[in-house]
Amino acid sequence: MSTIKRNRSTNWDEDEKQLLLCILKDYTPIIEDKCLYTNSIKRKTKAWEEVHQRFNSLNNRNRDVNQLRLQWKSMKINARKTAHSNNKRETSSGARPPSPHITIEVKDLLNPAQLFPDLNKCDSDGIKNRDEQINTSRMASHSPKLKDTEFARRMEMAEEKHALEIEILRENLKQAQIERQISEKKLIKICSET
Repeated sequence: MSTIKRNRSTNWDEDEKQLLLCILKDYTPIIEDKCLYTNSIKRKTKAWEEVHQRFNSLNNRNRDVNQLRLQWKSMKINARKTAHSNNKRETSSGARPPSPHITIEVKDLLNPAQLFPDLNKCDSDGIKNRDEQINTSRMASHSPKLKDTEFARRMEMAEEKHALEIEILRENLKQAQIERQISEKKLIKICSET
């Protein structure tokens, strides 16, 4: 009986997690969409592919799409656990302990109603505002036309940003080539003088 060990990837450092989080900020509405229509699934797949390409172009260590998805899932789970434990501590002691920086950013990308339910039954204003927020988010999530418009807008912004990044890289390359030519000419001049 032979056992096949799975290939373990290298551990994620904080910089990689932060990079993934920064990239995911643009794609969270698409990736976290709970809709299971074919078009939604295609948008999610395309979004993950774009996240994968951007992440690997900016990171020194290549990761595949599944590793990125698993890390995002792990970050969400940790954020929910931290939020839950903080809520428990807050209700027992009255003070909320500070959360790690990355966990706070992940919580900002998730639905706040899932993370911090309003436990104060006497505060009708807080409950009303929370219900209004949940209802408006449901309305937005059930409007395919709004989703498509938002997706198209985000894709256009991402393409523009990518084009600007490419242009900056080209300019940096041109500058480096010019500096190299100048250095070569100086070296030739020095060599010819000696």
